[in-house]
Formats: sequence, C-alpha cells, structure tokens
Amino acid sequence: MQPPQFWRSNTWKNTSLALGAALVTLFFFAPRFAYWRLSRTSITSSEVVRVHASLAQLAAPFVAIDDHTNRVLHWRLFFPLVGHVLRFPGWLYLSMPFVGCWAVLIFVVWLARKHGMDSWGALAAAILTATGSWFFVSSGWLGYFDSWLVLGLLAVVFASPWGWGLLAIVVTPWIDERFVIALPLLVLLRLTYQATFGAAFDHTKTVREIIWMMSALLPWLGVRAGAIWLGSDAVTDSYLRDYPVYQSAIPWGHYFSGLWYGIRWAWLFVLAVPVLLWRRSAQRTWLLAAVALLAIGVSLAIAEDLSRSAALLVPMFLLGLLQVMRARPKIGANAVFLASGLNLVSPAMHVSGAETWPVRYLYVELDRLNDPACIAHPGYHNERAAHQISLGDFAGAKEQVAIALQLDPDFPEAYANRATIEFHVRDYEAALADLNRAVALQLHNPALLRNRSAVRAQLGDVQAALSDLKQALREAGPEWPLRQQMITKYRLLQRQTSSP
Repeated sequence: MQPPQFWRSNTWKNTSLALGAALVTLFFFAPRFAYWRLSRTSITSSEVVRVHASLAQLAAPFVAIDDHTNRVLHWRLFFPLVGHVLRFPGWLYLSMPFVGCWAVLIFVVWLARKHGMDSWGALAAAILTATGSWFFVSSGWLGYFDSWLVLGLLAVVFASPWGWGLLAIVVTPWIDERFVIALPLLVLLRLTYQATFGAAFDHTKTVREIIWMMSALLPWLGVRAGAIWLGSDAVTDSYLRDYPVYQSAIPWGHYFSGLWYGIRWAWLFVLAVPVLLWRRSAQRTWLLAAVALLAIGVSLAIAEDLSRSAALLVPMFLLGLLQVMRARPKIGANAVFLASGLNLVSPAMHVSGAETWPVRYLYVELDRLNDPACIAHPGYHNERAAHQISLGDFAGAKEQVAIALQLDPDFPEAYANRATIEFHVRDYEAALADLNRAVALQLHNPALLRNRSAVRAQLGDVQAALSDLKQALREAGPEWPLRQQMITKYRLLQRQTSSP
C-alpha cells in the first residue's frame, strides 16, 4: 500500500503548519498540568481516572477492568496490544494521543491545501479543528485516544488512496466503539464528498466501495456479536445494567451544551452541508440530516462525556468548509478565519454527565502548577504528606495534611497522618485526639485502631491499647499481613497488665 497522500504531499510544510496549530491551541486551551501529578499516585481524578487502568491494560491487554468509568477499555484493544507487543514504556504509551493530535492536524492541513486553500487558510482550518473537545481530551486527559478516533473518521471520508480508509474501518473500532456508530454517516459524507469534488457518479463503483466498507467491519462485529452470543461479554452486560442509573442523573440541558462545546463555532460549517446539498437533492439532504442526528443522538445516549460525542461531526464540518470554499471562495476564506478566531477566544468546557470543567489559558495552568492548593483532591496532598513523613520532613508533611483537611475536613487518612507526625515529635495527646477523630470517621479500619493502640500504650493506658488491638484483629480478619505482629504486640501488652 502506498503512503497516504497527506504524508507524501509537502510533508514538512504540512507538519509545520499542524504543529503551529497545535501550539496556538495549547496556549489558549492548556491541559491541567497540575493534575498530571495525580498519575504518579494511587489517587484518581476526572482527568487522570483512566491512567492506572490504561497502564494495567498495557501490561496485560486482556486484564479484567471492573469499575464503571474504565470498563469500556475491555474492547479497546488496538493500542494495548501494539504497546504490549512492542514493549512500550508507560510514558510512550500515554504519549500516543498527542501523536494522534498531530496526525489529525497534518491531515487537515493536507486536505485544506489539496482543495486550494493557502497556508494561512490551512492553518486556520487546523486551528478550527483543534479547538474542539477531542483535542482537549487527547492532550489533557491521560489514557484517552480520541485523536486516533478522529483520524479514523477523517480517513474514511477523505483518505487517498482508498485503502487507508478501509484500514481505518478495520482498526478504529478497536480504539473507540463510537466509530461504528458514525460509520453510516461517514459513508454518506464520503459519497457527498465524491459527488462534490470527484468524477461523475459511478453506481457500480459506489456499491462496491460500500460492500468493501461493510466487509472491513466484519471482524469487529463478529467478535463482539460472538462474545454476546456466548455470554462472555460482561462489559456490555454491566453497562446495560447500570445505564439507567448514570444517564438519569444528567440534566437535559447538558446534552445541548455538550454538543455546543464539542466543536463550538465549527457548527457553522456543519450546518452548511445540508444547506448546500439541498440545492442538488432534497432527498439526500433529509437522509444525511437524519443519519447525522441518529449518530449524534446514539453517541450522546450511551456516553456520559457529552462534549466528546461531537467528535463524530469533525468530518462533516470539514466537508462543509470545503463545500463553502468551492461555492463561495471569499466567503469561505473569511468564514474559516472568523470561526477559528471565535473558537480561540470563546470559553471552552468539558461537559461530562452533570458536571462541567473549564479549559483555561496556558499561563493560568502554569500558575496553578506552582500552587499546591490548585489540586483539589485531598488524597493527593495526603499521599505527599505520607511521602514527606518517610523522608523525615515533618514540617512539610504537616503543611500537606493541612491542605488535605482544608479540602475535606472529614478525611480520616489525613488525621492519621497528622497523628503520625505528632507521634514522632512525642505529642501523644494531640496524636490521640487526631486518631480519635479518624476512628470515629472509619470505625472498622484496623490500621487506625492499631495506631491508636500504640499511642495509648505510650500514654500508659494499656487496657485501652489492648482493646484497640483486639478490635483491630477482629476487623482485619485472618489475611491481615500484620496479624502475627499485632498478636505478638497484644501478648506483650497483656504481660504488662499482669506484671506486679
């Protein structure tokens, strides 16, 4: 198979323009770098919640993933298998979405220049494409491969030679299942693209292409259908079971705001497609509009990340842009600069379920990176406190505990860490007070009971120390790694009570 035209045609100029579009976009809409720190801890947040499951899947591609957020990875096997076979280190695997972002923008620059746009126009088209949710997620959330989904969507509609489009149909469902939802829309967009910019309509060739496209999807369909038939698709079963609970919590207005924030001012060119197509065929216009609405409706209905669902419309707005440029070149040139400029200065949001998160300027995120209070997750600061305790930096650890408790006054592990600091400086009364609060918040935590027993023993209250140890042994059960050690400690305390 020949290299794709988007790579063979003016490679260095296209890649440079794509890189420029990416850098401009990242200045206006930067990843939340501060939250990347969480990927090095056992804590999870909305933007890195997938990283631990992704790295586990890289180590063992068929590992069972049980939690609601990450279980969709079970069938997204392309990159885990490739990374596992090629022994990708974790940092390289998590960098692949960034590579995908660049590849998408190179494709867009090539496509724009292929259809007569100059370098500035191609740059504006790339910026318009990049200032959408798919780019923000791929560059800001760890373990999300939306950029490769978008590249697959574009390949089906616009790629040349056509073999690359067939390859996208084979591979992309194993990256993200939403590709399958979009495929009927992609077929119609490809036919519209060919009718607008290609040779005369060839019915036989069109039918043959559609048959090839459907055949390329058969491996994925066969595996998924077979798994469901054999009752071995626990992911789909659990999703269908939990679906009503999670979807019922989403306000209706978030579906519309998610669609808007997904591509924002690029909607101008999405709407241009049916407007321009109407002049040629009202029937095809109604069919395209119905299929587009169905694809977006299904994507919104099955996913909580609502703004990401608009990624399915990226090929449609690019087709609209090309059609406007063909029909009205001056209007199209002005419109693409206007839309890309508006996307840069208009607010951007992640819309997921009932929540929204702003995407901010680069300098804002760099300032937040140096602000320890910017990570609004008490567990992160508590883990930093534990690490500093292990280094003997009790003053630094106490500062981190204070931040954790400011964020969550009922965080028992933070009280436990502060008690550890107080124990080391022999402030046993303060340590006991903090452990009393921690135990009150987690009555059945054997580690907290063990720590309180040690403090009470230091204060001379041996009976209370024995009571805590006895309860800790009862709560922990026979598999507790410290069980034998605590039994030995219990016996030593018993001897103290029996000594004259």
